[in-house]
Amino acid sequence: MANTLKQQYEENREKITQYCGKHNMKIVELEDAFHIFTSASSWKLTENAFFHKNTTRGYHVQNAQYDSLFDYLEYIADHDLFRKENPIYKKKNSNQCPHVFKAATKYRKQSWRKSELHNIFNFMEASAHYQFA
Repeated sequence: MANTLKQQYEENREKITQYCGKHNMKIVELEDAFHIFTSASSWKLTENAFFHKNTTRGYHVQNAQYDSLFDYLEYIADHDLFRKENPIYKKKNSNQCPHVFKAATKYRKQSWRKSELHNIFNFMEASAHYQFA
């Protein structure tokens, strides 16, 4: 019978701590799950499921199953390294974002219309005082 993750953790605590320190991870045992934190992401590992947490979707299931706690830690280290080298979303200049451009265009059009109306009202006001010959 295979060791549970908790048994593996207890038997290899020192090696796991060293591995986590080498790869800038922190592992915390809470209730029936291990929470693994890295600089790039958070993970949750139970006997039955493996979850990844990111900024857009929160926790979601990872389709990875291993027998060893070390294998999960290696998966996490590889995942974070891959994401660091291959980001999903590249930062865009705010001038390049379509929604920002659209909002800025709308603002410019509205301000132009307001200034145009302001100029018309000023002209009407000025012409009311001016006597045409």
